[in-house]
Amino acid sequence: SNGNVSGSISYEDSMATFTPAEHLQDGTVFTATVTNAIRDLNGNSPTNNYNWSVTTKEIDRTPPRVTSTDPQDDDDDVPVDIQISVTFSEQMDASTINEVTFGVYQRQWGQYQQLSGSVSYSETTATFTPSSHIRGERNYVAIISSSVTDLAGNELGDSYRWSFDTEDD
Repeated sequence: SNGNVSGSISYEDSMATFTPAEHLQDGTVFTATVTNAIRDLNGNSPTNNYNWSVTTKEIDRTPPRVTSTDPQDDDDDVPVDIQISVTFSEQMDASTINEVTFGVYQRQWGQYQQLSGSVSYSETTATFTPSSHIRGERNYVAIISSSVTDLAGNELGDSYRWSFDTEDD
């Protein structure tokens, strides 16, 4: 429906190859036609045109989103033995989710100190487990790096950040 596709044709050993001038649009049906105007070396041509269709692969270009966190942004009285988790809108590339791309930081005296811990990932949820209980009566910030990607390689795009306060000691 978009008209003709511009490109070039090469021919070698009885095989013609069409190379589009630009990338074909993904998720689109294209119809190719070899007309009966072609001739072999003896001047013979096919009786009819030959047509066939191909559909280009649909490419996922939609970036993932954070759909929920636990604890939620601005939660108060969060238990000190919590595991911090984030859920994404789709399955993610687990190799991009680790202690570098998912960090939890304690805010104290106007500065942030990264907590040590481990990160795991399952289905659509990443979980940060602190090495030890976090401290009470403190403000914490969790950050997911913009470089985490879904299975198609789409990055989150912007870092995702949320904060929470722990319960009194």
